[in-house]
Amino acid sequence: CCQGPDSLMVVGRDDSYFCTDCLVSGHALDFYIRVERLGPAEAISQLAGSLASGDLKGKRLRLERLSGVLETVRRLACEALRHGSSGRAAHEWLKREGVTHETTEQFSLGLLSKEIRHALIPHLRTKGFDQAELEDFGITGWLARHADESDSSVLIPIRDADGSCRG
Repeated sequence: CCQGPDSLMVVGRDDSYFCTDCLVSGHALDFYIRVERLGPAEAISQLAGSLASGDLKGKRLRLERLSGVLETVRRLACEALRHGSSGRAAHEWLKREGVTHETTEQFSLGLLSKEIRHALIPHLRTKGFDQAELEDFGITGWLARHADESDSSVLIPIRDADGSCRG
């Protein structure tokens, strides 16, 4: 906008933008068309060429990798709840609270005890995720915030109703 960059609001969740000065808004393609001063057909053609060449990767690869990290954490946490030594206490607590095995499965409840939190980064590294990726996804920050917690376990729901792992 000619009014200055402070007026541009970008919403990453839905790839939209809004200028608070001139009130122009739209989605990522609209923004590209305006910035590059292209028509829609030419803009789509250029973007398709950029995607095909690998110059423009978009969010898909990052989201796939994030989903892979979360799925790996989910599997580890679910296995810890089912078969880990600290999982017994969690199972007893769930039973006392009236949470059935079916509910545990339905919501993919998992267990992240202190010992599992310490082993998480090395486990993720063996699965092909690098340190920078884990930092970018917030895994290392989350672990750092919870590193000094007691040995008590954390029971977490880590799958949404659609079956997608969300964290």
